[in-house]
Amino acid sequence: MRASGRQRLVVALGLWLVASAAAADEPGERPAQVEVEGGQISVVISPEAQQRLALQWLRVSAATAPATPGAVARVVDIADLLALRQDYLQSGIEQASARRRAAAAAAQASRLASLRTIGAVVSLEQQQAVETALDAARTDGEMAAARGAAASQRLEYAWGKTLAAAARASTPGLLEDLARRRTQLLLISLPAEAAWPVTAVQAVYESGAPPSRQMARLLDAAPVAAGAGGGRWAVTDNPDLRTGMRLDLQLSDGPVLAGARVPARALIWHGGQQWCYVRAAPERFERRAASGRALSGGDLLVTGLAADSEVVVQGAQSVLGEELRWSIPAEGDD
Repeated sequence: MRASGRQRLVVALGLWLVASAAAADEPGERPAQVEVEGGQISVVISPEAQQRLALQWLRVSAATAPATPGAVARVVDIADLLALRQDYLQSGIEQASARRRAAAAAAQASRLASLRTIGAVVSLEQQQAVETALDAARTDGEMAAARGAAASQRLEYAWGKTLAAAARASTPGLLEDLARRRTQLLLISLPAEAAWPVTAVQAVYESGAPPSRQMARLLDAAPVAAGAGGGRWAVTDNPDLRTGMRLDLQLSDGPVLAGARVPARALIWHGGQQWCYVRAAPERFERRAASGRALSGGDLLVTGLAADSEVVVQGAQSVLGEELRWSIPAEGDD
């Protein structure tokens, strides 16, 4: 059976411990020592041992990253939104038509009343026809108004206040841009444990070939009826996007995390956790937990680590070996 990467690492570390133990017995080289103070583990390594282990360190720089983890977005099909908009606008047209017919019937009723006052003969059929036309116009107007109210409620229920308002607008705007594909609608979701930062109003993502940085403007919360589950609507002007595409985004103007950028080559695993070694003094190396936000190139933003700290970028695994070798009982110990 082929050994896993972790098994091979354990075997290699064991071989290194044996070889290191033999090398540390060379005359003139002080053995490494491990000190623990206030829960901080330090490995004291002589200059000779540092040279043998080929240790190298790098002064790390300050770094920041958005505190909110990366989000996922889906390009939304707006066909249903446009259909509801059409229902709402059609109801408005029908209401306007009903008002005009009601006004015409009312004017006709007023004219007939004027004729009667001057002694003209107005037939019963004429009077009934006018009243029927007026009642029909008012009924049609009320029904159209009810359909418009229902369409408006469905818009807010399924699409939220911002998109509903855009759909109800009588002048060209956001809905016109969406319908003509000048603008695309995104539904953004955060990881389940994350909360939306109240200050975030935009997000960034990469698109195209070669990839280029694109911006998305956040709108209001998307209703649960839209399958949002706590997501937000956003719009972006990107003709390369197609309905159903998924994007990785980062909220660009929310709260930020601050720390130091630790290179990927400085990171090691031990006990199921990621670590790095900081050169605290010429012969002292402190093991620090390396948890934080992933950056480009596999680097890590480590919070709580000061900028200008010297981090071991070559030989960190060897320093860990020196630390672990210190804990191995000497021969003859109980």
